[in-house]
Amino acid sequence: MDTIEILRTASKLVYENVKDLAGTKEAVAGNFGRGAGGDISQNIDIIAEKTVLDYLKKINFDCVCLVRNVVGWNYHQTPRALL
Repeated sequence: MDTIEILRTASKLVYENVKDLAGTKEAVAGNFGRGAGGDISQNIDIIAEKTVLDYLKKINFDCVCLVRNVVGWNYHQTPRALL
């Protein structure tokens, strides 16, 4: 699978996991600290980022992920992509 297909699949998974959360109390539940932009990271943010990271680990995609709310993740010594 090429990189664009991996990213397309990851975005579809995020959509499926958060589509019913927008505007709900569950979406804003919790205070997970401040994101890179200074805003408060909320449950919907954490779910979206965790979805992508879990998928990339599952398919063993070698990359470096720079994420806003979850700690950055370096999966391989010689990454195929910087995400």
